[in-house]
Amino acid sequence: MSIISGLDQNPTKILIVEDDSDVADLVSVILRRRRFETIIANDGEAGLASAIRNRPDGILLDLNMPQMGGFAFLKFRAHFEELKATPIIVLTASRQLEDVERAMSMGAVGYVAKPVQISALLERLEKHIPSPLVAPWQTTVVSWATQAKAARRQS
Repeated sequence: MSIISGLDQNPTKILIVEDDSDVADLVSVILRRRRFETIIANDGEAGLASAIRNRPDGILLDLNMPQMGGFAFLKFRAHFEELKATPIIVLTASRQLEDVERAMSMGAVGYVAKPVQISALLERLEKHIPSPLVAPWQTTVVSWATQAKAARRQS
């Protein structure tokens, strides 16, 4: 079995929780071209159900959605043990500092503002979600607390 065929068997699965179908489709196409598997949910409630059912490797989450928005998603996610370790990157139109701080304090590991800059999105995915091009045993988990301790030691 070649490395490429091995990768095709278990691609990294990303759940896109986004109510704007154009944005969700664009992000999905970009990620599929990079060998990610994508799942789309159009609001937070459907996103939670999909996350529990599909166990994605990572979640891209919009904040402003009908039914259940991104902040509610982050709040309810904490009640599901199987989702606590799933990295969430916020992908939203909000550029307000209080939204960034609130999302990060609620467990998001990254934040990308719309309009989507593909390079910024891919950078966050590479940093926080195992890449489909890297074997799982070679990936590491990065936590903000660990990064902060390392930065204090270097200063």
